Amino acid sequence: MQFPVNLIAIVLIFNTISLKSQIFQAADYRKDLSIKLEVIDEKRIEKGIKTLNEAFLVERQAIKMVEGLQENEKLDATSREYKKAIEKFIQASEKYREGHLIIYTVFQENCLKFGELMKKMQHTATGLNKAKFYERKGSRAFDKALSSRDLLAMLEKHDLIQYKMAEALELEKLAIRDRGRAIQIYQDFPVEYDYGWVDDVTPQEVEAAFKDPAISRPPADLFVQKPIKPDTSAILPAKAPVTFKVQIAAHTVRIDNKYIRENIYSGNIPVSETFEDNWYKYSIGEFDNFNDANHLLKQCRVAKAFVVAYQGGKRLSIKDALSQIRENQ
Repeated sequence: MQFPVNLIAIVLIFNTISLKSQIFQAADYRKDLSIKLEVIDEKRIEKGIKTLNEAFLVERQAIKMVEGLQENEKLDATSREYKKAIEKFIQASEKYREGHLIIYTVFQENCLKFGELMKKMQHTATGLNKAKFYERKGSRAFDKALSSRDLLAMLEKHDLIQYKMAEALELEKLAIRDRGRAIQIYQDFPVEYDYGWVDDVTPQEVEAAFKDPAISRPPADLFVQKPIKPDTSAILPAKAPVTFKVQIAAHTVRIDNKYIRENIYSGNIPVSETFEDNWYKYSIGEFDNFNDANHLLKQCRVAKAFVVAYQGGKRLSIKDALSQIRENQ
């Protein structure tokens, strides 16, 4: 198996750096960004950084355990000591996953806050496809990282495990970086700057991703007031967009918000309430694609939560919602 040079470099760094070093710093996840986060979010990021550095120390322990083995033990991979080292690698991987998930969730929630702000203002922000592009790109990278970590948990060879750990680590960092870039664009709205980011997406790439040649042109009005009575006399009514949410609770009687926060969902994303079919239903987030909603489902840690889809206030099955999106493309 031929490993990419950049991933090999990561493994080498992890093998040579001092145990006393704190290789993960909060500033590394804000590089080239000028974003504002609440104090509670900063503390959560510090918790994530602490967890990552703990993961690094556990991985170093695993590496030293392997280094202390004879070559035939490494090749055979069945001795008790070798298996203990593998267990340490898996433990380190889970801690890496936990630390990066904390930071990624903070960034994801701050992206969602922009959408919630627009709702409260009853405005629709246009010209933000670049931010949405980075959100989706980050979501895909994080999903790939999770897959890599799930795979390495089934491996038995230390070198393959280290390779997959390095791969997952790089993907998680990219995912957080891209979510951070989306936050930057949202917080700078309605002004968009030339940030000079490394590997910044081009207008052509954004245009191709959204399959809409109009998005490369600056909008005539960055804040578009939602029409109260749209004129539909000359045009056919457009289909309402399909949206995805994560439903966290439902009851035939209204549930107090304090109870929800204390017993069901303790995260920072606002909880919305709808009354449907004689049920009060409670959900978090609102997305124009299933993947982002499904990612939030995994992160929210609500045992019986699930993704729901709507179009124009009408509930759709996930299958019908995805079909509708494909038809609209």
